[in-house]
Amino acid sequence: MKLKVTLLIAMLAVNIFAAEETKEQKAKELVKLMEVTKAIDSSFSEVSNFSEQMVDAQQLSAEEKEKAKKYAKTSMEKTFKAMKAIDWEKMFADIYAEVFTEDELNELTKFYKSPIGKKLLEKQPELTRATMQKMQMEMSKLMPQIQKDIQEAIIKAKK
Repeated sequence: MKLKVTLLIAMLAVNIFAAEETKEQKAKELVKLMEVTKAIDSSFSEVSNFSEQMVDAQQLSAEEKEKAKKYAKTSMEKTFKAMKAIDWEKMFADIYAEVFTEDELNELTKFYKSPIGKKLLEKQPELTRATMQKMQMEMSKLMPQIQKDIQEAIIKAKK
């Protein structure tokens, strides 16, 4: 009897492990379909452009702007190199496997294989760029008040 119970428990454990492995594999497939690393590479480019725009917006001489852009570029290249070393596909696959059920992963995979899913992936860099531009515009409207509030908080803290 003990042997039967032990075998049953072992079989259940193997089935649970196999299901999790399948779920992990499905999450990896989904992440590959979503071209996560391509999106990250694209975001590097957007961030680089954004940093140049930030430098250009400063009250600096042409020489100072060039130096600032050079320093920013060097710093960003170091950061991007470190970010490229991260296994993004595995990280996102782990997250997706944790958050979604196997059925949901199947549906998401089906969606990204569909024409509209492929279109969304194709348009993602454009959506990201437009979103960043709009967010930058909105944040620039808020920045004077934020700076004022922080300045007031510092003054109050010193008293």
